[in-house]
Amino acid sequence: MLSDRPLAELHQHRISAVTDYAWYRVKAGHFRGAVWIDKAGLPWLCAAGIRRDGDTSDFYADFERRCVSGSDVFLPAESDSKRLRLEVANANDRDRQRALVIKVLDGIAAAAKSSEPQRVTLPTTINSQALFSEGAQLQVAVSSNGPEYPNEITISVEVTDFADARYDDVLFEVQAAFPGVPLNDWDVAPTLEGLRDPCWYVVVPEGWLERLLQDVDDRGTAAMAESPLDMTDGPDGFAHVVQRSGLTHAIVDGHVVRAACGRTFVPGQDPNDKEMCVRCAAHHQEIEAAVSTP
Repeated sequence: MLSDRPLAELHQHRISAVTDYAWYRVKAGHFRGAVWIDKAGLPWLCAAGIRRDGDTSDFYADFERRCVSGSDVFLPAESDSKRLRLEVANANDRDRQRALVIKVLDGIAAAAKSSEPQRVTLPTTINSQALFSEGAQLQVAVSSNGPEYPNEITISVEVTDFADARYDDVLFEVQAAFPGVPLNDWDVAPTLEGLRDPCWYVVVPEGWLERLLQDVDDRGTAAMAESPLDMTDGPDGFAHVVQRSGLTHAIVDGHVVRAACGRTFVPGQDPNDKEMCVRCAAHHQEIEAAVSTP
C-alpha cells in the first residue's frame, strides 16, 4: 500500500504537475490511477484510465489538464466516506457470519462425537472495541431416534443469552449454518417451565451426519464455512412446488428449500419453462381439493 511506504519512496510516485493536493501514481497492467491519501492514512483511488505515452488521451496528461483549476473535484465526498463505512461494516459482518458458521459446525461435530450436549459461544454483533462481540450461547444436542428409526438423527439447538442481537436473527443464522437442511424443516418444542427460550429441532436424513463429520475431518470447519458441503438432492430439471414462506431469502441468499415431493435444492433456475414434477403436482392438487371442500 502507498500509505505504508517510506516518505522518500512515496515522493517518487508523486504527480508533480498537480500541486494543490498530493496525488500519487499507481498502475496495474496497462491501467493507471491517481491516489489521494486522507488524514487517517487511507489511500483513495479517485481517478483511473489507460496509459498511452505521447498521446493526448494518456490518463496522466488528461488528469493534469483537468486539474488546472484545482484537483478538489476528484476528492472523495462525504457520501463516498459513508459508503466506505457501510462496505467495511458489511465486510466485517460477513466475517462474523463465517465465524458463527464455524462455531455451529464445531458444536455439531463435538456433540455427535461425544454424545453429550455441547455449549458454544457465538459471535452475534460487531462493536467498536472488538471485531466480534461474543453474545449468544448455543447448546447443540445430537441424538438417535431409536431402534425403530435407526437412520434418523435428531439435532436440537437452544439459543440463549443473545446479548444485543435479536433472538430471531441469531436463530436464523444458526439454522442456516446447517448444510443441506431447509429452514422450513425446523420445528420448535414448547418452552418448558423455568426456561426462557424454546428448543428447536430438526430430523436429518440418512447419512447426513456421517457426511458432515467426514467433511469436518477432511477439510475442517473453516473451509466448510467458505465453501459449504452440498448435501442437497440438487436440481433435476423439473419445476417443483415449495413453500412460499422464506422463498425470497432462499433465492437471494442461496438457502436450501424442500419441495412438496421431498426433494431438496437451492432455488435459482426459472421454473416457468420446465415440466412440473408429477409428485409435486399431485400434492398441490390434494391441498387445493382439501381447501375447496366445504
